[in-house]
Amino acid sequence: MERPHVLVLSAMTLATLAMSVSAGFAQSAQDLVGTWTLVSAVTEKDATKSDTFGPGAAGVLAFDASGLYTLTIIGGNLPAVLSNNRGNATPEENKAIVSGSIAHFGT
Repeated sequence: MERPHVLVLSAMTLATLAMSVSAGFAQSAQDLVGTWTLVSAVTEKDATKSDTFGPGAAGVLAFDASGLYTLTIIGGNLPAVLSNNRGNATPEENKAIVSGSIAHFGT
């Protein structure tokens, strides 16, 4: 039986992984292998919470068995590039897109 994977981000840990209640929590690194879907990206500082990437954010975190990972989060309110060509985006469009998204990978 396949168990659902979800991803929850917090300020203290870049990725705190939560699984469905029936599945429990990961007991080993092997339990993290798979693809996880973002459900929340909330930052908390001084008891104040903020939705880091805004409402409607989407994201994926994937781990493979060798320890590699990739993380991508895209804010829900990113502007469209008016020219319909990302190579011709304005500085303001580029700034909004870069500050409203993140992607990285590693081990």
